[in-house]
Amino acid sequence: MNKKFIERAEFWDSDFSKFRLEEIKVFEEKNDIELPLEYVEFLQVFGKLKYDKVPYYYDEILISESIDLQDQEDYNEFFWNEFVLNNPSFKIDNFLPIFFTYDPNTSFLIGMNQENKGKIYLFDNTDDVAIEVADSFIDFFTNRTYTSKGIFGMSQIGTIEIEKFNGTEVWNINSGNFSIKKIEEKYRISFYIKSENDSIHKLDDTGETEVIFEIKFSVEKVPDLSNIWTYEYPSAIEVQDDFGEANEGFWDDFYYNAYESLEEIKLEILEGQDGYHYIEVFAKMKDIVDYNFVQSKCKIIAKLKMSENYEGYWL
Repeated sequence: MNKKFIERAEFWDSDFSKFRLEEIKVFEEKNDIELPLEYVEFLQVFGKLKYDKVPYYYDEILISESIDLQDQEDYNEFFWNEFVLNNPSFKIDNFLPIFFTYDPNTSFLIGMNQENKGKIYLFDNTDDVAIEVADSFIDFFTNRTYTSKGIFGMSQIGTIEIEKFNGTEVWNINSGNFSIKKIEEKYRISFYIKSENDSIHKLDDTGETEVIFEIKFSVEKVPDLSNIWTYEYPSAIEVQDDFGEANEGFWDDFYYNAYESLEEIKLEILEGQDGYHYIEVFAKMKDIVDYNFVQSKCKIIAKLKMSENYEGYWL
């Protein structure tokens, strides 16, 4: 399978039966069709993928799972066959369901005839309309869908999500750095990201601003990052004797229209098999509209290779 596809599939539940080529051939002969090669390879390598802990979207549609051969049989029996009787243009040698979503009226289809073979379509059964959204199965999964963990098709590094009272803004991360360096008897972990006023999803009140986050903290030993390592960043009051720009202990800052430290910061760091480190930050922040009363949520996810040298943004 495509390398990028395999990397992305790591974030899905893939603990399902794989299909042997003989089983796929039986399905094809039974339905008098020939499945697109990318879908055949997917059935052999993964069998099925299902939403686990990382949500993936097309536009704002949350994808729940791919459709394997057993699903095809069940779906055909309880819905698709009857639908096709009234809508013959959607018969199996033209389209085949390929992904379910959490919207009961929406799914994704794969093209089956000579003209549309392998292309992916968004299907709305309220209007009985199929709209082409990707050139292929792999193109759809790797380039046309995005996740709130920041692996956007349009983002190389990651994203910043700011969940406000009226919706969620999404900002593309343009630069960043992650490093672990030994300082005397401890190890300093530092991380920063910056969006250069590069918004992916705006709200009505979204302004023009850079969005920058930087944090550093010390640990006694280098953590094992082969599994997700979680760290709850202490408040400045808890570490006031070792807090500040000049200290080697703790420091953080956040810029979003103004400088303001985030609150209740939690980090998750994972070293992927691809050599990248996946850093996720969960935090709360003052809402810029209702500063005194409302807390917004901030989520950052970045995909960075560990730097050999410390590189801060403000520090």
